Amino acid sequence: VPFTKFQKFLEALALLILLGSIIYLIFIWSTLPDTIPSHYNAKGVVTNWSGKGMLLIMPIISIILYTGLTTITLFPNIWNVPVEITEKNQNFVYTNLKTILIVLKLI
Repeated sequence: VPFTKFQKFLEALALLILLGSIIYLIFIWSTLPDTIPSHYNAKGVVTNWSGKGMLLIMPIISIILYTGLTTITLFPNIWNVPVEITEKNQNFVYTNLKTILIVLKLI
């Protein structure tokens, strides 16, 4: 199923946000303190501290999720859908499911 213009826009936006967050972290890395707050209680008081290396977890998880969702998007025949896929509805179902997966990447 080919990408629609809207899907291409969302793909570009998701990739831009992912790369932007990684580049931003790289640029500010030297200015970050060696220890950062890693947990707050309900009152907003810091209850745990970690090294700044903990900030690398989010970009790593984001890259893994982005790669996995992109791979799944390319293989619509493996998607589990609650309707029977026919020649009539195939394009409609696959286009909408692809949009959902791309939006998930963006989120």
